[in-house]
Amino acid sequence: MTPGARSVLVYGDAQAEAIALVLQSLPAVAERNRIVYVRDDGTSDVAAETAEACDRFFEQRSSKPFNPGLTIPKKAKRVRFPVLELHLLWPFCCPNPFNVPEPPEFPVGRFPCADTFIINCAEQGMPAPLIRRRYVPEEWPAVWPSLDRSFQMESARLSAQDAQSDVKIGSFILKYFRKARLFWAVNVPANRLLAEVIYRLIDAGFDETERCAREDIEAAVAGFSPRELLGGVSNPVHPLVAEHFALEWYDRDEALACPGDRELTFDQYTAELIDDIIRTRGRAAGKTPA
Repeated sequence: MTPGARSVLVYGDAQAEAIALVLQSLPAVAERNRIVYVRDDGTSDVAAETAEACDRFFEQRSSKPFNPGLTIPKKAKRVRFPVLELHLLWPFCCPNPFNVPEPPEFPVGRFPCADTFIINCAEQGMPAPLIRRRYVPEEWPAVWPSLDRSFQMESARLSAQDAQSDVKIGSFILKYFRKARLFWAVNVPANRLLAEVIYRLIDAGFDETERCAREDIEAAVAGFSPRELLGGVSNPVHPLVAEHFALEWYDRDEALACPGDRELTFDQYTAELIDDIIRTRGRAAGKTPA
C-alpha cells in the first residue's frame, strides 16, 4: 500500500466481507487503497476517524441502515451493490423451525434451511418413506408453486433491485443461471457470480489505473479456498426444477457441502432432512419419533 492510500469502506453482510477480502488481494486495487470491511449488524470495530476519512463507500443494499455511530463524509464516492439472492431454484426453501445447534459437530444445526413441503408432510404425521415418494413425483404437481410464475416474479425482483443499485447484476443472473452454477443456495453465490460482481464494482468505483481483468479477479476469488469462497453450505436443487429450467450444470448425484463437513447428493440430503425434521419436531413436541 502506497503512502496516502485512500480509505475504502465495504459495508454489508458476509457477501460484502468476501468482496472486501478479494479487493484486498488484488494488487492493482490494494496498492492505492485501504479496504475496510464494515459488518451490517453494527458490531464492527471501526474507528470514527476511519469512517470520516472514507474516500469511497461501497454499500450493499439491504434492510439494515449503516452503523448509526459512524458518519460517511458527503465527498466520499458511494457505490451501491445488491444482495446476491436467487429464490427461483429453491421454491420450497424456508428457515428450519426445528433446527437446533448440536456442538461441536453441528454448531448451527444439521439443517438450518428446510423445505415447506417436507415440513407440511411431517406436520401431518406422514412417515419418512411416504414423504420421500411424494417429494419426487414423476411430474411437477399442478398444486405446487408455478415455476413459470416464479420466474416472472424473480425477474421483476431482480429488475427492481438493479434499479436501486449502481452495480447491476440481475440481467446477468437471468441470462446465465441455466448455463453455469451461480448459487449454491438462495443467498450463497458461487465464485463465478462473485467475481462478476467484483469486476463491475471495481469498474464503477475505482480509477482506470485500478481496473482488473476478469480472469485476474476470478483467480483471486478461487485462491482463497480449494472449494468455493462462500460455498461452505449448499442446498441441492430439486431434479424437476432442474428439468424445467434446463440447467446445463445440474447433476443429481453431485455431492454438495453441508454442515458438519458432510457431502450429500440430492437424494441423500432429502432423506436426511426428512429424518431430521421428523426427529427434531418430535423432540420439540415431547415425543420420541419412531
